[in-house]
Amino acid sequence: MFKKQFPELVLISCHHRGFSKNIKHTPLSHPHIVLEYCLSGKAILSIRGNTYSVSAGQCFAVFPNTPYLLTPDTPDEWDSICIELSGTQAVSLLSATGVTDTSPIYPWQENRTIKQHFVSLYSDSSWSELGNRLGELSVLYGLFAGLVVLNVNPSHRTPSVRINHPVTDTINFIKKNYTTQLSVKELVEYTHLNRSYFSTLFRKSTGLSPQQFLVHVRLFVACKRLRESPYGITKIANSVGYYAPAFTQVFRRTLGISPTAYRDLPFEEQLAMQERLGVSNYLEND
Repeated sequence: MFKKQFPELVLISCHHRGFSKNIKHTPLSHPHIVLEYCLSGKAILSIRGNTYSVSAGQCFAVFPNTPYLLTPDTPDEWDSICIELSGTQAVSLLSATGVTDTSPIYPWQENRTIKQHFVSLYSDSSWSELGNRLGELSVLYGLFAGLVVLNVNPSHRTPSVRINHPVTDTINFIKKNYTTQLSVKELVEYTHLNRSYFSTLFRKSTGLSPQQFLVHVRLFVACKRLRESPYGITKIANSVGYYAPAFTQVFRRTLGISPTAYRDLPFEEQLAMQERLGVSNYLEND
């Protein structure tokens, strides 16, 4: 009855997922959407030949009829809430949250609101009366609303860069090594992730590609030194990983003026231009 009355979004099942030792797991394929929130443990998610790391506080999605394999590092430590969804609007709603077959893990971690929706669905999975079913539907729509907001507006996300998260690790790596001749290839190798997936994950988390983020970090530090130190352009360029000619070109291309012209701006304009680089939150303690 409920499915007939409200066919747009239907909860098929909601359960804890655990793993037993010494059992060989094979790829699964469901006719429904799978959304899974990891409460504890770590695992490797394999989809269409690509592998992704999943840890506590992360959520991933699998589209209908897509084979996937979840392999926990330590079966006894893995605990997650897994929901299966169907409905006429389910796939379009999932697509609106930003995940794809090649980018199945959401680029945030430990978001309390999203976790609470999963917990509510699991805790109230015995709902049967129509009134309670409407409550279930409201939680499902609340879950998707939260996922969509996180996708379209990064500023609403719980800090998506955390310890032991690929984006966090990469940002910390950049902060420690931006003065060297660092390349995107090195960043990808550092994370051990597929390059396309890593770039998508990084952009969703920071709003910038890995290359743009590296450039913006270097220029942010350079702006501060141009403003606060008496050093020449060449020395400042070298201090942030550039040779002087390249530094001037990148500075002008990104900020619209030369380093020398930046130095001549009023203090307030200097700060405003530096803030437009969009990396101050990641460097606030530097």
